[in-house]
Amino acid sequence: MQSNIADAVTRMMEPVLEEMGIELVEVQFRRESVGMVLRLIIATEKGISVEDCTRVSRETSYLLEVEDLIKGAFHLEVSSPGLDRPLKTERDFIRNRNREVKVTLKEPPGREATGVILAAADNVVTLQEGEERLDIPLDRIARAMLII
Repeated sequence: MQSNIADAVTRMMEPVLEEMGIELVEVQFRRESVGMVLRLIIATEKGISVEDCTRVSRETSYLLEVEDLIKGAFHLEVSSPGLDRPLKTERDFIRNRNREVKVTLKEPPGREATGVILAAADNVVTLQEGEERLDIPLDRIARAMLII
């Protein structure tokens, strides 16, 4: 049920945020120490401001009230992905183009590559590692973290 709510909120909010020029990175709905939490993680190429979070929070609250998707009490949180969040999707890599990343591959196990993200398209990430250009299929990446 929790994943159904997260999916419904994603479907509801993606077009709204797209019009605002904001990308919906992830929606989480889960029990935490404060009770049920609905968390929207948002991003733009220029970064996320407190005003962006406030606008998205207001819009989300309004639409949730109109659509009546969640029964019972919950906390709504809106935040940016943070620099220490793993890159998982093609959109994550596109958003972080020209930044340095450390990638751990599934095959061969434990193989790592560190380079600058040049591009991401068709489920392939292109990195510049020194003089070498690497094309890595997303499904071969076990973990990818920005180097801060």
